[in-house]
Amino acid sequence: KEQFKAVEKVAKRIMQELRHAANGQVDFGEPMRWLVHGGPGTGKSHVIKQMKELFTDVLKWNTGVEYQIVALQAVMADQLGGDTIHHACGIPVKRRGESVEHTSQKQMEIAKRILQWRWLIIDEISIVSAKLLAQMDLKMREVVRDIGTQKLRKGQTRPFGGLNVLCSCDFWQLDPPD
Repeated sequence: KEQFKAVEKVAKRIMQELRHAANGQVDFGEPMRWLVHGGPGTGKSHVIKQMKELFTDVLKWNTGVEYQIVALQAVMADQLGGDTIHHACGIPVKRRGESVEHTSQKQMEIAKRILQWRWLIIDEISIVSAKLLAQMDLKMREVVRDIGTQKLRKGQTRPFGGLNVLCSCDFWQLDPPD
């Protein structure tokens, strides 16, 4: 029942956005920022997979285009068909030997991709440091354009550039880093 409620909450938000868009409204209301949490075996990953099905099978959206699923570690991201936080959000991991031009070109490609996102799903948020979460927020605020998005409300930039953000975790499993 609880898993269904989580998916239903996302579906209602999507319907609200689609209704507003169909009526020509520019502001869809405050974006969803929500947490799905519970202990081991409660179905958090199942909920994310169901949301992914809703996005891909019902809405015909593409991962990395209209929505993105991310996790800190590649193994967790791969299990959900997502990407790592650093790669998807273009948060550089310091590497030797990369030229400034190469890095700038990669950042432009990432910015173009992020511009289309409407949903960001972050798995295992409990192991994401506050610093990395802040970097993600700043990146979205920086990259999402002001016009034609949910970024601004009354001249103020919304968190995560106005994207809907859904986080998943088990806060009892590990202590948060940093």
